[in-house]
Amino acid sequence: MEGRDDASALQEDQIFPVVFVAAEEPTKFLNPPIPIEVQQMTNTINELTELCDSAYHHDRASWDQEAKLYRGSDGPDRAKALSEQLATCRNALVGPVLAAVKDRHEGHLLVVPERKSKAFKSGRYEPQTWIDLHYLQTREGVPLKFAKYDKQWNKFRIWFSAAGFGIGIFASPGRSGYQSRLSALSTAAPDRFVDRQPSSADWEQNEFLLRGMNGRSHIYLADWWSQFEDDGDFLASVADCWSILGKTLEMNRYTGEAN
Repeated sequence: MEGRDDASALQEDQIFPVVFVAAEEPTKFLNPPIPIEVQQMTNTINELTELCDSAYHHDRASWDQEAKLYRGSDGPDRAKALSEQLATCRNALVGPVLAAVKDRHEGHLLVVPERKSKAFKSGRYEPQTWIDLHYLQTREGVPLKFAKYDKQWNKFRIWFSAAGFGIGIFASPGRSGYQSRLSALSTAAPDRFVDRQPSSADWEQNEFLLRGMNGRSHIYLADWWSQFEDDGDFLASVADCWSILGKTLEMNRYTGEAN
């Protein structure tokens, strides 16, 4: 993504099924020991909807792309505050999401990488956020450590933007491997999961206001909602999508030797 220092050089992509590659450094995971009860946070998803919309419209009104700064005396502070509120809402949903998927496709072994509010080097904040779910270990019981920008990941991603909510499989292969990965994933997913084609440059270039890391081709085979009635409705959709897509991810968490 824009201005990030740790984007790695692209490697030659592999044909699906995918081998998860161990990272040199461990990834932090945000896994609340006790799932947050849905009835305690019935409006969290609606609050997140409003925050995404506010952050997006503030970005459009205040960010000067040419000067690389926010206009107005309160421009940067407002962007930062909205980003922090987005992170708080997103984090509040992690526990319920993990609870919603734990009973299918060994979902009890899933973890969620920590995601904090952080500006790009330019000072710009993203008006979007997401929850990524990964397996804690391989099918052989070997702990998985994920490189932050590993092109071989297939992730179960719940994506939140001002345009709505996506639930599906996300992957970022090298450009040369994009079509083969898309074909393999599309074959495994029902027609309702459509590639939303996240931009690698700017969320304004994507119909759903989705943006992935610079320099990659992104696949997001996802169903899409403009809104949910409440948290229960949202979590039921998460559970439904995981019941369909979870097998694809479960069957692709081997060690390199197993492939």
